This record gives sequence, structure tokens and C-alpha cells, in this order.
Amino acid sequence: ESSGGGVLSMFNSQGTSRTSMLVEQVNRQTPTGMFLLTCIEDLVLDSGFYGPLWDMPFDTISKYIQSHSLVFHTCQYNALHKIHLSVKHGELKASRVGDRSIMHAASKLYDTKADLSAIQRVRTSFNVVNISD
Repeated sequence: ESSGGGVLSMFNSQGTSRTSMLVEQVNRQTPTGMFLLTCIEDLVLDSGFYGPLWDMPFDTISKYIQSHSLVFHTCQYNALHKIHLSVKHGELKASRVGDRSIMHAASKLYDTKADLSAIQRVRTSFNVVNISD
């Protein structure tokens, strides 16, 4: 069943277009790509989780991250379809052996968007990522 213009699914068309555009622009290091890379790294910092953005639990980080950006919607589509991108970006890491991120621990204890947003605001205002900080 076509939804118009010969495209079978507008959701899939938009999702794959966003993904391919993001990967191409970042890999070519265009001004747009550098802007998108900055957005990705800001999202990693805002999430407070370790590792690449593509490995983060989307259901958890989507509770306290703004949902209006192209990067957010690309992550949403890729998480839904289990797509892992090879875009290299800055990552948060444990500062000590056995350390955990504050937001990872908070997401285990709190489930509401309001609680996680409040913890996120305090965490970022004190500029801390790890429990040991």
C-alpha cells in the first residue's frame, strides 16, 4: 500500500533519509556534518550514559532529552529498527574502575520524566557524570 509518491512508508523513508544524510555529512566533514557531530556529542553529554550514542537505551534517554531534533529522531528510528551507526564521536567514560554514570543509576531508580529531568539539571549544573565525582 503506497502512501503517496510511490513511497511505501513515509516513516521508513524519513528514517532512512535522516540516517543516510547524517552519516554522509559527518563522514565528509561538511559544515553541516560538523554541526550534527556537535549535536551528537551534546546529546551524549546530556544523556550522561557511557559509550556511543547508538548503544544507549533509547527508551531511557528519550525521557529527558528534547525530542525536536533531527539527531533525536534519527536515534529513535535506528533504535526501533536496531540500526547501529559507525559514526565516530566523543564518548563519556568511567573515570575509575567499576565506576557508573549518575544517569544510568538514576534510570534504574526513577522512571518518570520529571524525576530524571530534575536529576539531569542538578548533574549538569555541578558538571558531574560519574558517581565517584
